[in-house]
Amino acid sequence: MFQNVANYLILFVGIFFIMVMLAMAVGMPDTLDYYKKNTDSMMFAKYQYVLKSYVDADGNVLETDNSDAEKFDMTSLLRRSDEFDEEVSVYGVETDSAYVKLKDMDSLKDNEVYISDSFADKYGIKPGDTIKLDAQYEKKTYKFKVKGTYDKSQSIAVFMPIEHFADTFDFADGRFSGFLSDTKIKDIDESNIATTITIRDITKMADQLDHSMGSYMQYFQVLCILLSAVMIYLLTKLIIEKNETAISMTKILGYDNREIASLYLVSTSIVVVISDIISVVLGAKVMDIVWRIMLQTFSGWFSFHMTPVGYVKMFAFVLIGYLIVTVFDFSRIKRIPMDMALKNVE
Repeated sequence: MFQNVANYLILFVGIFFIMVMLAMAVGMPDTLDYYKKNTDSMMFAKYQYVLKSYVDADGNVLETDNSDAEKFDMTSLLRRSDEFDEEVSVYGVETDSAYVKLKDMDSLKDNEVYISDSFADKYGIKPGDTIKLDAQYEKKTYKFKVKGTYDKSQSIAVFMPIEHFADTFDFADGRFSGFLSDTKIKDIDESNIATTITIRDITKMADQLDHSMGSYMQYFQVLCILLSAVMIYLLTKLIIEKNETAISMTKILGYDNREIASLYLVSTSIVVVISDIISVVLGAKVMDIVWRIMLQTFSGWFSFHMTPVGYVKMFAFVLIGYLIVTVFDFSRIKRIPMDMALKNVE
């Protein structure tokens, strides 16, 4: 090991680089699967109806007979940054809402709000911080103090009592933007509904990414196995060639090929396994950082998720590549002649 420290350091760097690629190849499908399976827990209602207006053509306030329907208000503001301006959904909800369940909603001050976990995670916002949001079409800035976070929303969103919402944005009393409901509303004409947000709409992006990139990730995993095998093969080839004279001498001394292989390959195996274990952890962490940097320039947010099985896959894929190499290394050791040591004696 000490004789080949330089080669082993290169081996570690190579395995780490491949592990970062494997983290993407294994972690992206895991991340998409996680969000598709947990969509229910990321929506505050199965149906979110956004109305064109809270009154119909005759000026009557729109109502529904759905017992579980709940009014909400909504508008959009901008969080400006050097990279791009991100649209933030601001919700006004009932203080005793059956869908958006937040602590102490009735005791919030006028400028206090809750924000979604996605909002907090993307921009590193903590309770007690103050956020600044701008109106989209006028020169007006709003400052809110973050009271806490809400984990049942995947969007970049802000939540406040519906009464505070009306006061903050100078909306008329009784005005509302739509209904939250766990059952389909059938007694409001479609012409009055601007859009209906369901679970399908939330999973659409994950489905599209899975459809367009999911199969490629499987091919990429195979490519990473081959890359790891080629890299390890080249480095172990250098190590064996460097020690050809010593290997030839051990053959003269009576050691068989299996004993010689164990002498030179076991040390490499130890280094590969240790490098593999360390690189699995470091590779996943680097990919998490890269993922965050990449999504900072996109609207919306979903964090990187790696399952325990994903870590095992990453470890196993590099090990498979090494096992393929050991077959060639053993064959190379067998081909080294005994007279090489005698030829090189001065």
